Amino acid sequence: MSTSTTRDRLIAAAIDQFDRHGYDATSLNALCRRMSMTKGALYRHFPSKQALAAAVVEAFFERLHQVRGEVERHDRGPMAALAALTGRMCRAAAEEPLTRVAVRLLVTTELFDLLASVHVIGVTATVGDLLTQAVLRGELPGSVDPREDAHCIVAAMVGAQTLAVLTADRDHAGKRADTWEHLFNDLTARGRVRAPTVRSGVPVGAGRRGY
Repeated sequence: MSTSTTRDRLIAAAIDQFDRHGYDATSLNALCRRMSMTKGALYRHFPSKQALAAAVVEAFFERLHQVRGEVERHDRGPMAALAALTGRMCRAAAEEPLTRVAVRLLVTTELFDLLASVHVIGVTATVGDLLTQAVLRGELPGSVDPREDAHCIVAAMVGAQTLAVLTADRDHAGKRADTWEHLFNDLTARGRVRAPTVRSGVPVGAGRRGY
């Protein structure tokens, strides 16, 4: 078994255990038993549980960039891409273990101090870049300040993600994720940032292929 495969399997197992039991209640001993490996073998890949959790968050960052690439390949314009990207990532916080676990790790563990600001800065840069492209392509008026509006959108999106993740009843988490659709549509309907209406991460009028 290759080193990369073992590392990937450890990350996948950690996502499952963190999702089922929470970060604090997950022990490396239990993870080793599940993986049928010694602690020494695990330490060759991750020196601590915190390092393993950080790898989960890094996988989440990679997923964000992957989703951006997917929505932009359909070339529906930067604002349609922004609507689809933010909608999908908010819904993923309720529906996908990787995103759900990563958001929880960022807001409820010691990783907050280490990685939360990196995540917010990265997402803000992504949103700001799409807004800048929208201005350059004439989708938004030149008076729009991409940086200011990016902060506003990201603040609302992170709040919607956190609400979806921290809800006590996971059966209703998807409904909590719907909060983002209302927030995004409200933010973009005030005459400063205008975008397609979001429904479940898909701009209204856009085909569902690829989303």
